Amino acid sequence: MKNNEYDLWINNKNLDLEIRRIIEKYDSNQIEKYFNNSAQFGTAGLRALMGYGSAMFNIITVKKAALGYGKYLREVFSFESLQNKGVVICHDNRKNSELFALQSAYVLNSFKIKVFLSPNNSECPTPLVSYLIKKLKLIGGVMITASHNPKDYNGFKIFNAHGYQCLPITTKIIQEEFEKNTTEAINFKKNEININYFDQKLIEQYCNDVLALQKNSQLNKKIRITFSNLHGVTQKITPYILKKAGYQLNIVEKLYDLDPNFTNAPFPNPEIEANYLLPIKSAQECNSDLIILNDPDGDRIGVCVKLNNNQYKIISTNDLAALLADYIFSNLKKSFHKRACYNSVVSSSLISKIAKDYDVASFKTLTGFKWMGHLIVQNKNYESVFAFEEACGIIINPKMVKDKDGIATALIVAEMANYYKLKKLNLFQALEEIFLKYNYYYHKTIAIEINQYIGLKILNFFRHYSYHDQSEFELIKKIDFLRGYNNFARSNLLKFYFKNHSWFAMRMSGTEPKIKIYFETASKESLKNAQKKYELLLNSIQNKIKYFKIKIT
Repeated sequence: MKNNEYDLWINNKNLDLEIRRIIEKYDSNQIEKYFNNSAQFGTAGLRALMGYGSAMFNIITVKKAALGYGKYLREVFSFESLQNKGVVICHDNRKNSELFALQSAYVLNSFKIKVFLSPNNSECPTPLVSYLIKKLKLIGGVMITASHNPKDYNGFKIFNAHGYQCLPITTKIIQEEFEKNTTEAINFKKNEININYFDQKLIEQYCNDVLALQKNSQLNKKIRITFSNLHGVTQKITPYILKKAGYQLNIVEKLYDLDPNFTNAPFPNPEIEANYLLPIKSAQECNSDLIILNDPDGDRIGVCVKLNNNQYKIISTNDLAALLADYIFSNLKKSFHKRACYNSVVSSSLISKIAKDYDVASFKTLTGFKWMGHLIVQNKNYESVFAFEEACGIIINPKMVKDKDGIATALIVAEMANYYKLKKLNLFQALEEIFLKYNYYYHKTIAIEINQYIGLKILNFFRHYSYHDQSEFELIKKIDFLRGYNNFARSNLLKFYFKNHSWFAMRMSGTEPKIKIYFETASKESLKNAQKKYELLLNSIQNKIKYFKIKIT
């Protein structure tokens, strides 16, 4: 069967010989698998398995993405802005990331766009891209990373001039260019004109600005912290900041190396419990009070807390965000400015209750920090003070960084844990005080690996299903974001609200082949009671999708 995209590659005399040797050996099934589709921009940029083909992530994919981005910038910004302001390009420590960053620089440079690479084109954390865009007054940025995905993935994140990732209205334009520039990408030859390397002092300035976020830096430091970078790029920067703040730090040695294979954390996501096994063992050996994980590119955080029985327990991002919101809001200085915080529609409802008590407005967005960044910029009459998403993403100071920042969050989590230790409380005991004030909340996110076709069928089933459950879950509202809701962009997301203050939502992941189901249940009596409600709701949903032969666990 003829494949036009494959033909564009194989018939181009400028195709790299190594690539040619590989794709010449593809059989018809491989050609269909690797060339029938194109890599797509999703929730957090373009991300795909590495390999050769239009559906894969490779040097040609990178050039295509950079060409699309360059053409977009050329249309939107003046020649003066392209030449004098320019963009920053950073990368993580994945296989080929350094090469992909350099090739992206060459491509953007061909549009006469000034480019800043990291010192010696060395690996950097994602939050630094957002920070540098504002600090250097750039017109945009690129981060080569697949964040928390397994080793065989890589990706291309694009940031706008405000420092948050580009919205679909922009990535759609870039995607359209991406789809039609295969030949141009293969034929591209580098032309280095205006490539620069930003000063190491800017990384030091970022560290100083993070340290300046502390609320109670004068307090005696009583906690010991175990930290892991999960083989990623916060290997030095997060420990440096925590030590500079005065904390005793223990590093998990088996997860410390900049290992692109993520040998001891093959699924390097702080949401995955297995990634805490080595840190817990290390923490027990040195009697740490707190465990902090960053994902490989440093934009996410995971936290595990030592309990009074010397066991360790992971705290969810929803619960951590409730604690952080209360801690940050309680330390805000008096101001005549209106203040605001942000979280996604699949994250905790508790934050809005806490915010209300501190006279902080609370705003909801779709999943993805790009939507929060966009709203933060739009809300010019508000001082934005906090933002989070349930999937290990938190912004401590939206004025400084408008994308999730696991490094700054690590410092403020440490400070908050230290503050409560001085009160003889761990973070779960502090959370109990919040629950006693606002009700107990239980949250759970379930991600089911599934192909998109089945995932979309499940979503459509629930979209048209009249949810009438005989238990205590009386449906009071269903929101189908695909049909439009308030001022939200259309999104294939469903959310069901029940009379007993519970809800669940479902959507296809924008970064992985998974369907995600989010739950929130609440109880005045106890957390155990809230969890029982979750189990009832989970069983109810399971009964409704047994036709698809999928088990939710």
